[in-house]
This record gives sequence, structure tokens and C-alpha cells, in this order.
Amino acid sequence: MKSYKMNLILQLLIFIPFLFQCSEADKKVKSEAIKIEDNSKVPSLRDTLITINIANVKCDIAFPDSGSTYRGNILLLQGFNFPKEDWCKNAPALCREAARRGYTMIMPDMGRSVYADTFFAETAPIYKNQPLRSALCDSLFPYLKKNFDILLNEQSNFILGLSSGARGAALIVLEEPNLFSAAGLLSGDYDQTGIPGDVIMKLYYGNFESNKKRWKEIDNIITDIDQWKTPVYIGHGKLDKVVPHAQSKQLNDSLKTRLKPNELIFNEPVMGHDYKYWGSETLPVLNFFDRHNKNKS
Repeated sequence: MKSYKMNLILQLLIFIPFLFQCSEADKKVKSEAIKIEDNSKVPSLRDTLITINIANVKCDIAFPDSGSTYRGNILLLQGFNFPKEDWCKNAPALCREAARRGYTMIMPDMGRSVYADTFFAETAPIYKNQPLRSALCDSLFPYLKKNFDILLNEQSNFILGLSSGARGAALIVLEEPNLFSAAGLLSGDYDQTGIPGDVIMKLYYGNFESNKKRWKEIDNIITDIDQWKTPVYIGHGKLDKVVPHAQSKQLNDSLKTRLKPNELIFNEPVMGHDYKYWGSETLPVLNFFDRHNKNKS
């Protein structure tokens, strides 16, 4: 595998002259442009941080500490309408520790996405400009593989999400069963039929009573659970008042007979839906990832 930092330098050397050759028409196109952004507002990322824009999704890429040995990649999915750097700002131990351990962090800004496969006639207009999960699977992932030599299938890749990001992570490992060595899902929802009054689900999939088949069969992790084969760490606070704790318990119960004991962990502390809880999962999740790393040290 090429050095990821050498590849970064080559990418920038190639791209910078191109900036001065673009026509005005080219500038109007949403291109796969790379730009360096000031990382002073994210003090936990102590090494190179760049931002790219692919398929109208901005994505931060934070490379490991300079003194660490590269060990793999972590795709970090934020909560609903959380900024892409939110986790690193509010629970900085995660990003600091991941960088120290040698992981590249990939942090896309998915806005108000629920990681749906498609939009429907009933989908509220305000959500129809939000990214579908194809923006990741069909655009961002191939771009990172081709241009940065990261997220390659032979590497140790992990996916970690909180709240809506956990839902997204679960849907992505079902769609990309051979890409990720393990997943971390915190405070997520996985079966929308169990929360028929959820406003966000209604705005995406239409009213439950009128669209029961859609709610059950489309973007429903529990419905497609037989396809699951990725080791997973599931966490959910019992005091969560935003997403029912029962959602994660249902996922755990559904996976007990499908995964080996060392491939499934369920942690359910007496905590809520906040960064105090999510930050507390830093070491347990990263240790779980380390145990499933293809290049154990």
C-alpha cells in the first residue's frame, strides 16, 4: 500500500496547478475538488486535516499522528443535523485516541440525512436536498479508494455512528458487507416500524398507516438482519429520551444467533442521549475495533 501521506502530497501537487486552468463554466460544476481547511477549531486533530467535496457532501479526512503506525480507517457518522466535526469537538478523546492509535478518520457531513436509499412522493421538500446513502457508497467511497488509497477492501476499515449516524452505519454495513471489519453503533434506531410516530421518519417515508409496507421493507435493518455478518459493538443509554433504548436491544437480540460471541457486544449503561454518554464509549469501541483489526499489533 502506498504511504497515505505521500499520496496526499502527490494529490495536492497535481490539483493545485489545475485550479488555475479551470474555465468559468468548470467552476460552476460541483467538482471533486480538494481544499485545505484551517483545523485550528478542531484541536483534537493534531495532524493533517483536509476537506473534500464529493457528490455535494463535504468530508473531513484526518490522518493519524505523525509518530504512529498506520492501522486503518474509521468512517465517523454524526447525528441528525450535527456538523461533521461535532464528535471531535464535544468528545475529543475519540479523535485524539484514534489518531494516536494510527487510524485515519473520515467524517462526512450528512446533514439531515436518514441514509435512505431513495426519496418518495411523500418525502418533505425540505429533506429532498439531503444526501442519500448512495452519496457515500457510490461516490465518496470509490473516490477515497482511487485518490487516497484509503478505505480499500484489503485494509482494516471501521464504521462508527451515533443516533441517526448509527442507523446509517447499520444500513451501510448491510450494503457493503465486505468493506468493514467491524462497526460501532451508539444510540441508533434500526426498525422504524417500532417508532411509527417519529416525525423525521414520517417526513421521509410518509405516514406510517398509509405506508406500512414501505416502512417495513425499505431501509429497515431488522427486516434485512439475515444479511448481517459484520462484528458490531452496540451501545445505548437506558435513559435515552430521544431514541428508544429498545431499538438497540432489538438489534442485539436479532444478532445473537447470527454472530459469534466475540463479534457482538451490547452495552446499556444508565445514561442518556448526549456526548457524556458517547464520549464514555471511546475506549470500549476503539478496543473492539483493535481486536478486529486485520493487522493486530
